Amino acid sequence: MHYELADPRTWPDSTIVVRGGVNALEELRDALQASGGISVISRPGVPFEKLAASVRNNQVRRTTVRAVLDAGGQLVPTFGSDEPPDHCDLFGLTAEKLDSILSASEPNPVPKDERWRGAPP
Repeated sequence: MHYELADPRTWPDSTIVVRGGVNALEELRDALQASGGISVISRPGVPFEKLAASVRNNQVRRTTVRAVLDAGGQLVPTFGSDEPPDHCDLFGLTAEKLDSILSASEPNPVPKDERWRGAPP
């Protein structure tokens, strides 16, 4: 299947989107109010465990690109060197809507010492 990496609207519906942390509703609300968007990890064809390696948190929640788009959200891939691999910003959803499409919190399957740490100083 053909897709444009810069345009998540063309990504396969089943593409996984991962959010780090437990992210109770109040935490999602605070994060969205601070910047209007929220950081997530997603890329077509990348399995959950590899995406979870880009998350520093011990807990993760997940959804799919289709669920984000159907809820009215917009994913914007970021390709900055200071961002974790496969980082995207998610815009256009309320905290309640985002919470409703994210799975329950689950342990990050990647050992802490194998997760992304950012660029060295």
